[in-house]
Amino acid sequence: MTTKTETFTSTENPLSTNWDTAQNAGCKSTATGANASTSAGFPVSIWKTSDYTFNADQDSEVTINAIGAFDYAGCVVRYAATGGGVGYMLHYESDSTRLYLRRFSAGASAAQLALLTSADFSALANGDRIKLSISGTTLKIYKNGAQVGTDYTDGNVSSGQPGVAYQNGNSNVTRITVWTGTDAAGGGAAFNPVAVWFA
Repeated sequence: MTTKTETFTSTENPLSTNWDTAQNAGCKSTATGANASTSAGFPVSIWKTSDYTFNADQDSEVTINAIGAFDYAGCVVRYAATGGGVGYMLHYESDSTRLYLRRFSAGASAAQLALLTSADFSALANGDRIKLSISGTTLKIYKNGAQVGTDYTDGNVSSGQPGVAYQNGNSNVTRITVWTGTDAAGGGAAFNPVAVWFA
């Protein structure tokens, strides 16, 4: 199993040192965390394949802080820039306590696979973590390490990289402060043996 982690503390627009832009100009980093580089669509940045190519079974987790209204911070798995952006996205809608799991194609939502509300989980507090995991065709959602909702099935996307996602719904205040990606199967193509960076 291989893990890649980044703590967002530097200024980088868009994310580029360890990241590739996959959709809508990508995310950016500030001294207080990552957020959207643009107000258009759902910006996505994925871990550089030149550093490490993740196997199909993978996890993507973000720590969320400074939660503001109408922001949509989250993470992606099996994502690629193909056709403008394709893969699976989990994001938190801060104003109404909702978690959305969507499959994107051509940079737009192609299918909503799950919608979790306050009946399924409690609102996120600063420092909470959400994670999206995929194994085969099964996707799972976690909050602070505990699964929420049920198992979800979709077989439309077979490969890609994990990463971060963020839609600037209104305030662009919410921050992703830490991202962790895990290659659940292990044995992906490693370019650089260093597994952890601090931006």
